Amino acid sequence: MRHFYLYFSCLISLLTSAVATSAVLENTRTDQQFYDNSQKEGFYWYDDQIIEMPEKTVEEAIPVPPPPETQNEQGIVNRYNYEQLWVLHPDVFAKELDRRMKLAIQFPTIENVYEYLEVQDVAKRKSVAFAGAMGYVSQLNPQFSGENNYPINVPGQKVLRNEMMTDDQEFLKSVKDGFALLVFMSEGCSYCDAQEPILDMFYASHGWNIKKLDINEHSDIAEKYAITLTPSIIVISRETQKAIPLTSGIVTLPELRDRLIRSVRMLNGEIVPEQWYTNKRSTDPLKFIKK
Repeated sequence: MRHFYLYFSCLISLLTSAVATSAVLENTRTDQQFYDNSQKEGFYWYDDQIIEMPEKTVEEAIPVPPPPETQNEQGIVNRYNYEQLWVLHPDVFAKELDRRMKLAIQFPTIENVYEYLEVQDVAKRKSVAFAGAMGYVSQLNPQFSGENNYPINVPGQKVLRNEMMTDDQEFLKSVKDGFALLVFMSEGCSYCDAQEPILDMFYASHGWNIKKLDINEHSDIAEKYAITLTPSIIVISRETQKAIPLTSGIVTLPELRDRLIRSVRMLNGEIVPEQWYTNKRSTDPLKFIKK
């Protein structure tokens, strides 16, 4: 009897497991049908899609002929011979030279390179011809050469320097009574300390009246001439009271002399701004212009 109950219990268990398995399979078939009908697959389907790549076709290289405009341009280049190139207007010649050069670079054939070298040879020979003609005409007309005003050899330059120094000294001596220098300085200004010996040398050489003013003690005068930095030097005409600033900061003796001479000539009405860097020995830009 005991074995009968054991056997009956096992049979009941097997039947229960069979029923449960049948239900699970039914549910699985439903879920599987759901996923099969889905429009999208989930991330964990692990279904790698194979993408078919188009096959690459190797095309044969076909030589490209020159564009029509280049071919026509090449015909234009060949139109000029050597004699015609020699007398071309400079603007037209420059375009012709540029055209042949670009054509020779783009299509370096023997003909294109030859024609570029040809026009380049014309340009070199024209340059030599112009330089020769200019040298000859300049020698015939020394007023255009500038050799007298600006000698290029060492003896001539030495003579010019001595003459210009003499001219400067005589000019400054002749006008010293009509002008004065105002020098604005300040206490503790190291640049002012360096400027003072230079002013002393200028006074010893030319005897000009030099008045030194402290910018703090004479702020009204400094404001009148718009002086804000030290050392600053201005030149004033005793007759007209007109002034021109010479320096704003330290200046050497030769620079002080040159600026002073130009400023005095301007205050006297001897020159205009276009003649600022001229003297009686230099080239006057307005020499042949009627005033």
